[in-house]
Amino acid sequence: MHRIFYILGIAILSVRLGMAADPSGVISGSEAQQVGIPDTAQFDMRSVDGKSYRIFVAQPSGERPKQGWPVVYHTDGNSSFPIVVAVVEGQSRNHRPAVVVGIGYTESNPVLRRARRTFDLTPPADQEWLRTKAKPFSDAKTGGCQKFFDFIQHELKPEIERRFEIDTNRQTLFGHSFGGLFTLHMFLTNPESFQTFIASSPSLW
Repeated sequence: MHRIFYILGIAILSVRLGMAADPSGVISGSEAQQVGIPDTAQFDMRSVDGKSYRIFVAQPSGERPKQGWPVVYHTDGNSSFPIVVAVVEGQSRNHRPAVVVGIGYTESNPVLRRARRTFDLTPPADQEWLRTKAKPFSDAKTGGCQKFFDFIQHELKPEIERRFEIDTNRQTLFGHSFGGLFTLHMFLTNPESFQTFIASSPSLW
């Protein structure tokens, strides 16, 4: 059964509910680094089409469920990862009952990062419509959501499942703003990919 949560404003994650140190299969020489939150790390991955992503991972706590750990994947990992981890813990009496995976970018330049985010999280759009209805994005490159989904589904998920015992029947996708748009689009086009979809303030114009 698939569940979709459409949330306006701040998202409250209600989760339906050891990391291996060797990051083989990711960018050569890129060792996992501490993020600054206990039991978390980050590493970089390069997709099959040559794009680099920074992956933030929070290790779960407590006894592993028999079927494996639930997992929450979310967009905008560079900015949202600490918040999502805190909300997951807060909704679960201050322990972490799931693996939390934030998907971000390696670019330090916010303009470049914003451009990649806009491309990755949006479906194809008519250029004339963008010019007349979404003027701030009229010159932006959009329409890369399917490739981004393919990276998550076929590259990132196997890497996370290599590091953790994951319950593939309890997978959540969460996104805010453009990430919410991406989440809704994946719910409509690839509903079998996650069991729960949480869209916070999706950019529906």
